[in-house]
Amino acid sequence: MWPASIIGASANLVAQRQMRSRRLCKRITSAVTLITLAVSTSLRAGESALEWTAPVQNTDGSAPTNLAGFRIHYGRAADQLSQTITINNPALSTYLVEGLGTGQWYFAMIAYNTAGAESVRSGVVSDTILADPPPPNAPMAPVVRPGATIAYTIVKRVNGFVLLPVGTVPANTQCDPAQSVNGRYVVPRAAVTWSGSTRPDVVVADCS
Repeated sequence: MWPASIIGASANLVAQRQMRSRRLCKRITSAVTLITLAVSTSLRAGESALEWTAPVQNTDGSAPTNLAGFRIHYGRAADQLSQTITINNPALSTYLVEGLGTGQWYFAMIAYNTAGAESVRSGVVSDTILADPPPPNAPMAPVVRPGATIAYTIVKRVNGFVLLPVGTVPANTQCDPAQSVNGRYVVPRAAVTWSGSTRPDVVVADCS
């Protein structure tokens, strides 16, 4: 038969282990809502901005002083949140989930502490990811106006510039919008049908 002192020490050790086990198994929770998760506005396609409020107490009513981070669970269906992002920073309250395809996505979160205990999962929120909008249409380049197909060279005079005809250019030939003189735009030399021996490097025409 064991001495009473050994039995007492053994019982005390078992009690200490049970108390330690209960402390390690303590789950994180909030008095009302656990983690409050919401989707905020994201300005770029393929992204969803999440924001949340962290738990405020443990299940025993104590403050969660050993909160270690969060995990975002997400997927294409509310009951199939198969993808996970671990956030090892308990101070964060926002996160930008990137690389999402177009369509509906669903998100939920849990908090975890340094002992590995997790909170109950938050409610599921959803976000609709839209495709990138098409680029704006570039302004149409001016073209040679039908009925105004004369090509000109630019000659500098004492009192200004003079436009001298040097040939013709087909209607609807594209003009260079970045280069113009007196409302006329530069046209490609290769498009000009020359009317004489003068073949200047720069030729302009009436474009719109």
